[in-house]
Amino acid sequence: MTVETTTTKQQFTLNQVASQFDFTFRALTTAATDIKARATTGSTETLLTYTTDYTVTISTDGIGGNLWLVDKTAVSKGTLTVYRDTTDKQESDYDDYNQFPAQTLETDLDKRTMKSQELEEANDRALVLPISVTGVDAELPVPVASQ
Repeated sequence: MTVETTTTKQQFTLNQVASQFDFTFRALTTAATDIKARATTGSTETLLTYTTDYTVTISTDGIGGNLWLVDKTAVSKGTLTVYRDTTDKQESDYDDYNQFPAQTLETDLDKRTMKSQELEEANDRALVLPISVTGVDAELPVPVASQ
């Protein structure tokens, strides 16, 4: 299989009526728990819990799927962000002198590609210093409420 899109997340409007949300980004068919969801209302963002707050099915071809809210009225109106969070584990073991498992290798390459896309998306949201900057302390202070 290929990873033909760089999309790693989608956003939907929460209205306490809809309970099914169809996403179209690529996911691994064996890891429904790699699909995460966050509900945002105003400035409050809540990480939803798999099976408690939502369930997921992924299309058999791994391209897209459905997220269902367990209780559509429990989530406030606002925005639902559905995103892929691919595990960083390498679970394949290639044995010497055996037939080469092309499908296993293809899945491993897809997984690395998807993880790379997720890191790039996160980097696009990060503050970045110019490459010429060296030796700077970029540690942020501890947040203080209402400041």
